Amino acid sequence: MNKESEVHQNSEKGPNNLDGASSGTGTAGSIPKSANGKDECMKSIPYETQTAAMIPPAIVQRMVGNSFGTSVDSKFIDRKVGVIKERNYSPTIRHNDDEEAPAAEINFSVQPRTQPEAGNNVGTAVDSKFIDREVRVIMEKNSCITLPQNKEAPAAEVNFSVQPRPQPEVGNDFGTAVDSKFIDREVGAIKEKHCCPAIPQNSEVPAADNNSSVQPRPQPGAYNVRGPAMAVPSELESGHANDESVHQDASSNAPWDFLGGVRTMNNSSTQLEASKDLARAKPVQSEQFNVGDLPQAEIVDHVELEKQESKQLQHKQEWNQRVIGFAIFALACLSLGLILGLLLRKSGEALIIVSPTVAPSIPPTGTPSSAPTRALDALLQDLPDSTLQRLDNISTSQWQAVDWLSRHPDLPNMETWRQIQLFALANFYYAFEGPNWREVIRNRWMLYDTSECFWFSSAYGKFSDDGPNYIDEIRNDVDPCNDQGRIQTLILDDLELAGFRPYIPLEIELLSSLSYLALRRNGINATLSSLMPSSIYQMPNLTFLALNNNEMMSGRIPSELGMLTTLKELKLDDCSLSGTLPSELGSLTNLIEIELQRNKNLEGPIPSEYGMMNSLMDLSMNQNKLSGSLPSELFQMSSLAELDLVKNKFTGTLPAELGLLTGITDLRARINEFSGTIPSELGVLTRLSRLNLGGNSLEGTIPSEIGNLANMEKLYFEGTSLSGPIPSECGLMVHATRFYVDENHLSVIPREFWQMTNMEKLRLQKNLFSGPLPSEIGDLRRIKEVEAYGNFFSGALPSELALLTSMTALLLHGNQLSGSIPFELSMLASNGSLELLTLSGNPLSGIVPEELCALGQYNTTTKDPVGLDFDCGGLLCGCGWCRCG
Repeated sequence: MNKESEVHQNSEKGPNNLDGASSGTGTAGSIPKSANGKDECMKSIPYETQTAAMIPPAIVQRMVGNSFGTSVDSKFIDRKVGVIKERNYSPTIRHNDDEEAPAAEINFSVQPRTQPEAGNNVGTAVDSKFIDREVRVIMEKNSCITLPQNKEAPAAEVNFSVQPRPQPEVGNDFGTAVDSKFIDREVGAIKEKHCCPAIPQNSEVPAADNNSSVQPRPQPGAYNVRGPAMAVPSELESGHANDESVHQDASSNAPWDFLGGVRTMNNSSTQLEASKDLARAKPVQSEQFNVGDLPQAEIVDHVELEKQESKQLQHKQEWNQRVIGFAIFALACLSLGLILGLLLRKSGEALIIVSPTVAPSIPPTGTPSSAPTRALDALLQDLPDSTLQRLDNISTSQWQAVDWLSRHPDLPNMETWRQIQLFALANFYYAFEGPNWREVIRNRWMLYDTSECFWFSSAYGKFSDDGPNYIDEIRNDVDPCNDQGRIQTLILDDLELAGFRPYIPLEIELLSSLSYLALRRNGINATLSSLMPSSIYQMPNLTFLALNNNEMMSGRIPSELGMLTTLKELKLDDCSLSGTLPSELGSLTNLIEIELQRNKNLEGPIPSEYGMMNSLMDLSMNQNKLSGSLPSELFQMSSLAELDLVKNKFTGTLPAELGLLTGITDLRARINEFSGTIPSELGVLTRLSRLNLGGNSLEGTIPSEIGNLANMEKLYFEGTSLSGPIPSECGLMVHATRFYVDENHLSVIPREFWQMTNMEKLRLQKNLFSGPLPSEIGDLRRIKEVEAYGNFFSGALPSELALLTSMTALLLHGNQLSGSIPFELSMLASNGSLELLTLSGNPLSGIVPEELCALGQYNTTTKDPVGLDFDCGGLLCGCGWCRCG
């Protein structure tokens, strides 16, 4: 049996052979006999056993894992083995399962069908018929239409049977043959059948020699493509094919490889080597094919393109160089102009500035722009965000400061730290109402031609008496700047700002070396909290803060002051502060001096936390409304030298712990509500020079231990309820200049008392002293005032009073003195020292010395501290207003 009949028999025995079955859109019935008279034609050919017969080379079927021999007229190209075989050999169609199935020649027609989603397979023409691989049947050649995905196309009506088969996964678009033409869906045109090969991406396939020619066409960007359908050379159709024209050279570099029937782009050298058994079509020249019909890619010369890009880059660089050069030239001209202007200006000024011409009070006339100059870039980068936000508002002190600084002639060469310093000072100037300062001070600030270290300050520098001439003079051992030229003191007093609203700006912290800040007697009318910015509490070197003598400054004392741990002096006296004392001040362990006196409305007790201020030497709180008893922690401050509690409402007894203040020199608790006795422990305070306990409800005697206070200078026990004698030990206080024990119940003055020869003012009035004035009173050679009225002194006036040549006032009225006025006493009036002498209320007699009459009559209504006062009439007379006889 020959191979053709063997194949035919195999087709009859195939398991998928159907009788009268119809699938797709064809009509069931008998299939006409083929042209060779065979009646074994099948109604449908199963996919697994279908036979490919007379496959024209114009259409090559590609399926995953399957390769076919291609029939060419009476011969066909077996691409698996790369040779041409006889048509009656019935080429075997190979499948994955290696089955073979013959195909019978039948006539049929195709109805429209739906193309599967994945891929597009072209039916393979077999002479006048072809095997449509999509529906697994053989169709007439003149009705071979390949349908696009999910679309339908009408074809000539014929009878056929359709058996569906699986659609390959990888898709490809081919030209669709219609009779002798086909639709090339890739380029969207109808072309002749013999010139319609589909060209793979970026590749060219030579075609066999015939009348057609093939031009490459652009392909999509996918790399996985099917091989091309080759044009059928006329030699093959007529049976004169040459083996050399259809065999592919084993050394060919064609970029396709058979992978089970699917041709894919592969750059691998191993796969290219494996493609050596593929057949290649010979180049075809055709006069009928017009290359111009296809879209042509424009040829790009990459070398020329690189040259163009290089020229563009060079042009851009040249333009940038011109711009930079122009900017440098402009800046050089500007700098030259500024230098020349400065030199001309300097040449017209005297070495000593008499009256400055730069007035900073002139408001800015133009905006400094978002970046006033490049020289300010470093400054703007260092400024805090809160400051940068305020630069958007022309009315802020920050904006005005930047505007002023941007016009500084030395700005281009100025170091960043000095830019910051000048900005901070200028900002302070505008925030603290600089344009409204006293003119003599205002004109000495914001000077471009004078170092900020020599701008006016109340601590250094002064004005001459004959005009506004400024004289540099460092005073109070306070240098304006440190050795590096950084501002360390800022002292501005007497600015006369009543009616304005000055404030310290946040940027005060930029003066990082500032240690001394004083703004005294400026008439500030604001609360202390609004005056003080939050940033000031973060200044690391601030040691002195004085805002005292601003009578209209009110509000509470900010507790944030406790954050200034480096602070050594805090002066808030003579203001109108109110509220209680913040306990946070106890954290100021470096504080040496705190002055809160004369605020009038501070109230409440002294916080016990103040006992932690172990460096404190001066605590002044007089003339407030502080109350309560003194905390025992207060007496743990062994370094305390001055404690001023005068004119408050403190209560309780004077604790014995006062004796623990061994370093104290000045203890003042006058006019409070203390009660009890004077503690004898005061006698151990040997450094004490002033002790003022007057104006309290103290009682008992003066402790003799007081005599141990050898350094005592001023002793005030007036206005209490002390009784008994003055201790004789008081005579040991030889340095005492003032001794006030008036308005008590004291009764005896010991003789040792008069040993305090440095006494200047002695007040003994309104006590129970009696007896004659001792002659030892004449030893008080430095005495200026003696007040002993309202006692029970008796006897004659001692003539030793004439030795008190420095005495200006002698008040002895209201006693029981008798006898005549010593003539020696008149000598005090003749030498001009004595101004006031009161003797009324004493039973004196005789004639008043004429020299004493020169003092004039004392005015008891006005009580001026001048004149002579005595009782006219009776036994005493004299002077013009009290004639004798």
